[in-house]
Amino acid sequence: MSGRLRERHDSLLRDEVCVQPVKRSGSFRVALCYPNLYFVGMSNLGFQSVYQMLNARHDVLCERAFLPDDVDRQELERSGRPLTALESGADLRSFHVLAFSVSFENDYVHVLRMLRLAGIPLRAADRGPDDPLVIMGGSALFLNPEPSGIGRPSHTTRMPSAFSSRVTPAMRRWYSAIHDGLPNGPTCAPPM
Repeated sequence: MSGRLRERHDSLLRDEVCVQPVKRSGSFRVALCYPNLYFVGMSNLGFQSVYQMLNARHDVLCERAFLPDDVDRQELERSGRPLTALESGADLRSFHVLAFSVSFENDYVHVLRMLRLAGIPLRAADRGPDDPLVIMGGSALFLNPEPSGIGRPSHTTRMPSAFSSRVTPAMRRWYSAIHDGLPNGPTCAPPM
């Protein structure tokens, strides 16, 4: 990450008012991605609820990633550096799961933009075992799931409490099946 982008992330984090200590460890790493600008994502209570619920699990470390603004996007494209997580600056490719919270249909294209900026193949069929599992959830999928076939990610449309208690263990099993080379691993999200 360039120094300018790291300074920008540090400035945003410094200005946040945290009501709980920020978690720094967990064996299963999830990047909670909001396919819009930081200030839009941080005003979304559902996004914040999922972030809190995932980090409440002892085995999960959840960090956030947002669609960069035009200046930051141009910097990433110019430098060839990938999109990173807000908290640690870690490359999004290093996470086990990228969980997109999509509130508006117009943000579907931003999901693809974020994947491209992170260096992750847009189509699930083009992703390999070293790529993170990509899932989507949020009100846009709940209200109209049909357009979300873009890139063929897995989907979860239930409320955030189901995400933490039932989807997180399922993500771990699915990730393990894919990355441990188990035959006939899951091809769709398990029912909730």
